[in-house]
Amino acid sequence: MPQTLSQCTNCGAFTRRSLYYEEEYQSSVLLERLRTSNFPATDEEISHIRQNILPTVSDDISSIESRAASLHEVIRLMEKERERLISIQKKYNNLVSLHRALPSEIWSEIFLHTLSSASDYNAFDASGSIWQLSHVCQKWRNIALSLRSFWSTMDIRFPKAAQQEADVQRLETVIQRSRQGPLDILLSDTSDRHHPDSNPSILRRMLDIALAESYRWQEFHLSDWGRGLNMLYAPLHTQLPRLESVGLYCAQLETGEHSVVSVFKDCPRLTKVILGGGSTLSVEFPWHQITELDLSSVDLSGSSRESEDERRAYIRLIRQCPSLEILSTPFWDSRDDEDESAYTPITCSNLCKLDATSVPAIDALTLPSLREASFNRHPTAGH
Repeated sequence: MPQTLSQCTNCGAFTRRSLYYEEEYQSSVLLERLRTSNFPATDEEISHIRQNILPTVSDDISSIESRAASLHEVIRLMEKERERLISIQKKYNNLVSLHRALPSEIWSEIFLHTLSSASDYNAFDASGSIWQLSHVCQKWRNIALSLRSFWSTMDIRFPKAAQQEADVQRLETVIQRSRQGPLDILLSDTSDRHHPDSNPSILRRMLDIALAESYRWQEFHLSDWGRGLNMLYAPLHTQLPRLESVGLYCAQLETGEHSVVSVFKDCPRLTKVILGGGSTLSVEFPWHQITELDLSSVDLSGSSRESEDERRAYIRLIRQCPSLEILSTPFWDSRDDEDESAYTPITCSNLCKLDATSVPAIDALTLPSLREASFNRHPTAGH
């Protein structure tokens, strides 16, 4: 016998009741006759269906729909309670999770492995990974602030006027967090000094902050400064005891006794030099102690007297590097009228790795210890 659910009005519990009417109209002779023939129903049959059967069925449909709506509401409340309990479960799982027991040293290593690109290491970039990690929670912040190496690399691109004051404050913060550790400094001037809102005093303040820490610079790169480099001479002269690597990428340099050309000649730890631009070949370094020299950004091609002088400067420079172990040569486009006999052979006894961009740049070199070599054609070279 068919059954349906019924809810108790006192306790709210669901019970089952029989659909007596369903047995009546499903097993009745009337229904059976009408279903198995094409005869129309009589007036009495139509009246019975309309007055007794259809109202009963309609009432039960309404009752079932009402109960279904109640069940949907109960399900909604139960789902909401389920979400609350899952949230509580996650919180307690976090309390017993292994990561809460990891020592700060392990977290430090994990943080360092998140820095995958050069931009990630830039502590001066407030949108970088270093700053993001320090804003997750108090524990992560304390770990990030305790990592001196996190705050040791600064790519300082002197900013436009709208951002200058904020960048001064950020630079001071990064310097403080580096806590007397070695620093890797990258300086470049991208500001528009002719802009009506430009404030030269801001640039001077930022430069003073960075230069005041020059005694702990370990790596120093400088680009796009042109003839303003001499302002670095007085602060940097004889104040670079920890410097190990220098990169200069400048089109023109001023020369003279008190110019930046002579800033790096007395750096006791300097072993790596990267130069870009032919004029940088005139910078004085302690060449006798340089073990790695990268000149791949220097273009010595051309037929002018200046280009010829730069090529001779390159040969003289190589001759002054008896300890050189790694060399990336400049681009040097050979010419039929060039007197190659003017370049006397040079023996680089310790050179074991060579990255060349043109044949003329290595024609004068004798390399008895060479173990690794590659030739990367300069993009401007002819086919």
